[in-house]
Order: sequence, then C-alpha cells, then structure tokens
Amino acid sequence: MPQSQALLSAAEVLDLIHRADRAMLRKLGNMLTPKVRREGGEEHREQLRELLAVASPHHVRDVMLHRMRQENMFVGRGLSFMGSIVAKTEVARLGGRIPGWPLSDKRAGFEFIDLLDERRPKTLAQPAPFADLDLKPGAVVKPERGSGSKGCYLVFAEDDIVHVKDGLKFASRDAVEQHSRSILRDRSSATSAKKDMWFMEEMILRDRASRKPAVDLKFWTFYGQVAFVSEINRHPDTRWDFWSAEGDRISPPGAWKATLHEGEGIRSEDLEAVKRISLEIPYPFMRIDMLRGDGELVFGEFTPRPGSSNVLTPEWDRRMGEMWGLAENRIQQDMLEGKKFSTYNEFVANGRGSAKTKK
Repeated sequence: MPQSQALLSAAEVLDLIHRADRAMLRKLGNMLTPKVRREGGEEHREQLRELLAVASPHHVRDVMLHRMRQENMFVGRGLSFMGSIVAKTEVARLGGRIPGWPLSDKRAGFEFIDLLDERRPKTLAQPAPFADLDLKPGAVVKPERGSGSKGCYLVFAEDDIVHVKDGLKFASRDAVEQHSRSILRDRSSATSAKKDMWFMEEMILRDRASRKPAVDLKFWTFYGQVAFVSEINRHPDTRWDFWSAEGDRISPPGAWKATLHEGEGIRSEDLEAVKRISLEIPYPFMRIDMLRGDGELVFGEFTPRPGSSNVLTPEWDRRMGEMWGLAENRIQQDMLEGKKFSTYNEFVANGRGSAKTKK
C-alpha cells in the first residue's frame, strides 16, 4: 500500500494534531494584531474568518478574544451542539447530576408526562423477559433500555408482527422471540436493546383501517424553542422529511442515512404543545419524540442525548450550540426570577430525577 494511503500511527496523529494546534494559535495571534489587521484589508479579514470558522477555544488567548470582538468575529467551534453533549457527559462522569437525563428512561418519561397531563400510549405490560410477555394484538413491544427502532415490534395479530426498524414480518411468536435474542447478542450498534427486559404499550395508528403506524415527529428543542423537526414515516418503508420551527421544509440538517420523501408537515399547535413541555424541563436541550396518530399528537419519549448528534453539518452544529447556550441562559434568568419548575420537582420527589442516570 502506498505510504500516502496507509493509516497514520497513533503517535503520528498526536504529533500532527499538536503541530496543527500550535500553528493555528501562532497564525491567529499574528493575524489579529492591530498592525496586521489594519494593513491587511478585506482579503485578510476573509482569510481570518475562514480560519476562525474551524478554530476551537484552545486556539485563542484572552487578548485575541478582545480583538475578535472588535472585528465582530467569533471562534467557530466555541459553541457546538456536539461539544455541549460531550461536556455534559464529562460532568456526569465526574459525579454531576444532569437534570434532563433521568427522563430518558421510558417509564420515568411517562411518569413526567403524566404529571403534565399530556396524552401518551397506555402501558399494557411492565418490563419482563421477552419469554414472559403476552403478545397482545394492538401492542407495541419495546426494550426497556435501548434507543432507536431496533427491537421495537408492532403486534397486529399473533401471526402478524412487524419489526419497525427494517419492516421484517413474523408469523409466529417463536420467530419474534428468536429475532429478539439476535438483537440482544448484537453489540455492533449503540441502539440495540441492552438486556432481556421488554415492555408493551398501546399501538398508536394514524390510519386504523389500513393499519398504518403513527408518523414519528422528533422535535429538537431548546427550552421553549425548536431548532428543527424530523418527520419519519415507517410505512410501507422508512422515509424522512425535515421541517423548520416555522413549518417550512428544509434540507437535512445532517448526514442521516435516510430516504427523503414529501411528508405531511407539522401543525403550529403541535409545535406549541412541544414547546410547553420543554419549558417544564430545567435543562437546555431535549429531543421530544412525538407520534402523529389518528387526529391526535401522542407523546413518545424523551431523548436528551441523541445518538445522531454527531451527524449534524458544521453549520447546524454551530447554530444548535448557540441555541444551547442561550437556552441555558434563559433557564438561569427564569430561576433568578423565581421559576420553581414545580412539575419537575414533583417528579424528583417521586424518586426519579434525584439520582445520576448512567448513559
């Protein structure tokens, strides 16, 4: 294999990163000096903007921040959605409590949404090993711990069961149970079921006559504001569409491996309902997953740390990093003005939000 195509060793990568960081720091420091800025003109400012767009906090010094402010420039990666996700993960590792994370537990999320008196699927069976489940028509089977649609089954009849992720159909209970065991053995995906504990809930349909399952609407929310909504139609196969907070169709905000289609869009009243829910959570970000059923919007689950956070485009990562920072600031201001987050505090008092949630 030619040397140019060979993978660098860990030591070579570290050396490359250190040299690049030092070069970036020196170059930005030079380009931001008053003399160079004064003499460089617009071409110089454009080159400076291009460098700052990919710069990180460790590439600047305090005096450089003052000079950037004079030019109305900023550190491109100074605010990052993925960076915020990583930062909160580190806080949790150090022993901190992250208010949004306990809601990721499906039962806890249902308890919280019940306190808000919002519609959700009825719980048909408490978590149990798959072998102990009584698969009832009209039920959805989900893993207690896991994310995504892998391991999620729609039970239309005893001999008509569909795996949501890929549309696989099963004509017997034994076939489904065997498939569930293969999912438990699969450790290649972060979205696989974590252990042999499953629960059942009411199936939400958008068309009962044709048995079409509900459309998934994933609202990426920042304490009362929505960045975008992903609409996922899983019938007859999985197709996606994306919407702005104003209800306009947008290009995919990230590199999702998704088949695009023209979806149904989102209603303003649905946006307002989701915003109200997000304002009850003392945490800057929450993806609130909803189901569009037959004439109703039904709560699905809370996702405080989406597995797809890393696929956002750089522009969306920066935009949502800004939304995170401003949402955190709004929470602080609301708390200083006396907001109590009474529903969340009741949730904590019931023994849910007080403990660290392992993610």
